[in-house]
Amino acid sequence: METILYFVRHADSVFVEGSERTRGLSDQGVRDAQVVRNILKNEQIDEFFSSPYE
Repeated sequence: METILYFVRHADSVFVEGSERTRGLSDQGVRDAQVVRNILKNEQIDEFFSSPYE
């Protein structure tokens, strides 16, 4: 049995002081997230773990 791990670093977010967890992605961050989604969409991923950050 083979196990493959994918580590994806956080995307670019909009800087808003004091709201670290809820500040959301910048326009570039949204585009980057879509690229990652397209790369991984055909992989058979059994589990997905994410931080609580938006």
